[in-house]
Amino acid sequence: MAHTDENEVIGRSHVSENVQEIRKRSEQLRMGSWPMSYTHDELRRARYIAARVVDQFGDRFLPLFKVLDAEMQKCETVRERIKFVLQEGRRQPGQQS
Repeated sequence: MAHTDENEVIGRSHVSENVQEIRKRSEQLRMGSWPMSYTHDELRRARYIAARVVDQFGDRFLPLFKVLDAEMQKCETVRERIKFVLQEGRRQPGQQS
């Protein structure tokens, strides 16, 4: 029987928990029920974890990354639009672009 290092078992367990969390979140997002209480940093971390899972376990997890990446891009686009609107609002009346 092969000896399994305790750290290896803990590492597998941690990865398994991450995979389960990513699956849950991506399904919520796909179904339109993604909770609105996530931060930009949480989304960025989830995308990073998904990228690591794809790298380590293969392309079968690619849809998870794609969902999180698309959400990240959408959020960044919204942030840029907000920034633009705020800049436009600071201009004095009568100023042109």
